[in-house]
Amino acid sequence: MKSTDKNRAARGEAQSEFIGQYSSLPDDKLAALLASFNPQERTAAAKILGERRCISAVIPLCETLKKEKALYTKIAITETLASIGEPAMPELVKLLGEVGNNQHKALPDLGFYKISYPLPHDIAARTIMRIGAPALKYLKFVIESGERRALLEAIDAAGHISFYFNDKSLEEVLIKTYHKFSDDNLIKWKLIRAFESFQSERVNKILTETILNNASPQLRWEAIRSLALNKGTMSEKLKQRILSDPDPEVRKTGKRFCGDKNN
Repeated sequence: MKSTDKNRAARGEAQSEFIGQYSSLPDDKLAALLASFNPQERTAAAKILGERRCISAVIPLCETLKKEKALYTKIAITETLASIGEPAMPELVKLLGEVGNNQHKALPDLGFYKISYPLPHDIAARTIMRIGAPALKYLKFVIESGERRALLEAIDAAGHISFYFNDKSLEEVLIKTYHKFSDDNLIKWKLIRAFESFQSERVNKILTETILNNASPQLRWEAIRSLALNKGTMSEKLKQRILSDPDPEVRKTGKRFCGDKNN
């Protein structure tokens, strides 16, 4: 075996021939195999359980995901949980903010200039967003009553689902959360980003007021982007205010989304 193949195997990559060795195992044996020291065996177990959409394996899959280090195994587990769908949600929401260390801990230094909805940094949130609209009622509970760490990631998943599935059912919850956490800029920043998924007058009023009055440039530039993407009203006076903002990143965002992109 080549060194590159060994490295990929150590990271849990498993070919179909390898996986096929385990295809006759019953669900409980496959679930137990998730604890194997061999990452390829863990990947094989996860993939087969996913093909079977095995609901009884959700808890061991989530327990494994929380501590999994092998890249390909981690991918296989998230794909399996996404394929199981809504039955996996009660356990998946418990993992929000708990897996990995790539979540936003502070406001960003630069804006996001794509017109797509940003991918969540959190692994559980990325998995949940693939489940789609059925996940929103579970995210609603986290947003309303979850701990801050989970709340931050639930907002990302909810915004992403709302954007791509055109589901507006959480608008009221997100607006209430915005006012509830008026002193928490990281939560507000994530909510302002989520507001690109909604086109109501109430949302656009929040975004406009943020652009005009908020002291945080990160919140101002994110509000500009959301207001532009949700087709909110942007008067010439507001555009000029944006393009003359004292912060260069705010002005850059303004030029990208509502100004002269050639300047």
